[in-house]
Amino acid sequence: MNTRSTSPSYQPSQPDDTELTALLSQFGFSETEARIYLALASGGDATAYELAKATGIARANAYAAVSVLAGRGAIQQVGEHPARYIITAPDAYFEAEARKTQTASHTLTSAIRARRPAQEDSFVAQLRGKPAVAKAISEMIAEARNTIHIKTVDNLATPFLEELCSRAHEGVEITIVGSGDDWGTLRDCPNTRIIPHEGTGSVPSAPHQVLLTMTVDSARMVIASFNEPERAYIAMDGTVVYVVQTMILHEVYLAEIYRTLGPETLERAGISFQALRQRFRPATLGDKVFE
Repeated sequence: MNTRSTSPSYQPSQPDDTELTALLSQFGFSETEARIYLALASGGDATAYELAKATGIARANAYAAVSVLAGRGAIQQVGEHPARYIITAPDAYFEAEARKTQTASHTLTSAIRARRPAQEDSFVAQLRGKPAVAKAISEMIAEARNTIHIKTVDNLATPFLEELCSRAHEGVEITIVGSGDDWGTLRDCPNTRIIPHEGTGSVPSAPHQVLLTMTVDSARMVIASFNEPERAYIAMDGTVVYVVQTMILHEVYLAEIYRTLGPETLERAGISFQALRQRFRPATLGDKVFE
């Protein structure tokens, strides 16, 4: 008789109570409230008295924490005499809290920006280092109210696809002039257009393979270079943003012309992208992003 041993399937490690308490603090939970909440999440329904005993928290503090959590909607009462509590469905509760935070963030961003003196917008800021560059791009995506325009290659956009899709679901119109085919689920997101670079999605010149260019609401722009050292240039100056926005839009127009006329029609007229590059691209432009 043959026997076969089976190894247990891999189970990812779960955060312990210390890590969860730290996460809950980001949603406004005090340490006492977090301990009460986690104790209640570990069982069924319970009274405030039972939770005080289970956690070792003073009865008065436990009752106060239960009252706050119930008022916030994190837990709900399911019985009386004595009152018993269960946690509210965590997916619904924390997703709702996250939406509140995002809305508040957008409102504060607009309000604080409106209070700044106008001359403070007339500059180009430079950031260095991959974390700082990625953070700047994510923050600009999160601050968008109406439109996002991007020119880049698919692999550089990958870390931001989920954020872009989330904003698209919130009504922000997203237009990407892109090279490559790996755009994940972003292709299925509403309010999103992925326009192939030069109408074909062809690989751009060497410098553009490390560049992500983005404008937001035609009011802010970022040009990020992921060539070492990673860096980004951010501007809110109207003139600079206009030039970058127009550059991206002209890429859109070019791709649409190519798609409509087709390569055969253009070649019969003696027009090809390669020929145009040879004719107009300056030899001094080189093949690297300028330092």
